[in-house]
Amino acid sequence: MRCWTSPSADPAASVRPITFTLHLDPDGNLLEARTDYVPANAVERTLRDAAVRAMRRCRPLRPPAAPYEEWRETTVTFDMVRATRSPDFLMPD
Repeated sequence: MRCWTSPSADPAASVRPITFTLHLDPDGNLLEARTDYVPANAVERTLRDAAVRAMRRCRPLRPPAAPYEEWRETTVTFDMVRATRSPDFLMPD
């Protein structure tokens, strides 16, 4: 299943990468995705929302082998340009 579906908005080349703080359960299911990213316009808002949908669609995320306490809250950066090239969303190592 493709996680990332590029919205009909303009290609993501001009959108800044978005850093999210993810809260995960022990199985890698996304409980919450928070970001301080403030979209500058409707296109950026649409792409930010698409990033959250991609993370929810790809559940459970593949967690690292480390103990749960080390990754239950993790930070990931969603780069729209890379996401458009590669639809797979994986947890960072």
